[in-house]
Amino acid sequence: MPMGLLSDGAQRFIKLFPGAYVAASYRGILMDHYVTSDIPETMRDEFTKFLGIKISINDHLLSIGNNLWLVFVASLVGLIAYVVINRLKYKRN
Repeated sequence: MPMGLLSDGAQRFIKLFPGAYVAASYRGILMDHYVTSDIPETMRDEFTKFLGIKISINDHLLSIGNNLWLVFVASLVGLIAYVVINRLKYKRN
């Protein structure tokens, strides 16, 4: 389902999860040729935003590199939180 069909609240909720950025990167890789060759330049940004090929944050479309950095940072924060929680949990015992 294209991200553009979802409500603003649903789009914001989906953007909280790293999987949305991985999916957008994958779509960007697969559809880059078609978007750059078949879509008029005046419509490209809106088209890629509507289909979820690129995710926008504060009206800035993220590149594939931006998406991957977000996923990396989110994974790193999750891993650190997991380690800290486990250490605190086992330190009590």
